[in-house]
Amino acid sequence: MKNSNSISSDIILFISFLIAQILLTNFIDFGPLVFISVYPLYILTRPRHINSVVSIVTAFILGFLTDYFTGSILGINAAAATLLAFAQPLLLKVVTRKESNEGPLRPGIADLGFRRFIIILLSGLILHHIAIIWLENFSLQIDFYSFLRILISLVLNFILLTMIEFGIFYKNLR
Repeated sequence: MKNSNSISSDIILFISFLIAQILLTNFIDFGPLVFISVYPLYILTRPRHINSVVSIVTAFILGFLTDYFTGSILGINAAAATLLAFAQPLLLKVVTRKESNEGPLRPGIADLGFRRFIIILLSGLILHHIAIIWLENFSLQIDFYSFLRILISLVLNFILLTMIEFGIFYKNLR
């Protein structure tokens, strides 16, 4: 029963993040310098007991559906989301203590603490945003405009995702 509860709550979270991403991208114009991505929070906070292949495939599907429903170039969000899902266990391993590597853990503020969560979120967003820019430009070079896009989007996404994490997930555990 516990396993089916966790699967159903994960499906609900997946759909919620997908809908939020589609609504934010399609109905709010942030201008050419800003791209809002809420789905990295879903990928970065997947519980560590979930099989890594399942996480990577789920991230790919989430990114692909984001590309499809937002009208962006097919594959950009899918590739960035897949990269983020691949890096998530490594980021988690860097910030967690050795003795806390047992048992299921949702790497959010409640389980990691604020400082460790911020490190994972910033690292993941930097990786995600650089991947998006590289794929959009089809080049590994980052010019001033692209750097500015990464920086502004990073700040706005960091604030937004921290507010979502604190407001939705953390408040229920206090």
